[in-house]
Amino acid sequence: MPLSPESPASDSVALQVRTDRLQLLFRQSFLATFGSVGGATVLSWLQHDLGNHAVIAP
Repeated sequence: MPLSPESPASDSVALQVRTDRLQLLFRQSFLATFGSVGGATVLSWLQHDLGNHAVIAP
């Protein structure tokens, strides 16, 4: 049985699904990125007095 070409409606649905997935990805990555930066900032601040500063910035 030969394969029939997909209908234009399925192309539209596929494009909508792709768009929704990309929007979800960027919404989730925004919080994860800035949450990681915030966590690194807090850890740096908490450990500020524990290290030797002459090693990093003479």
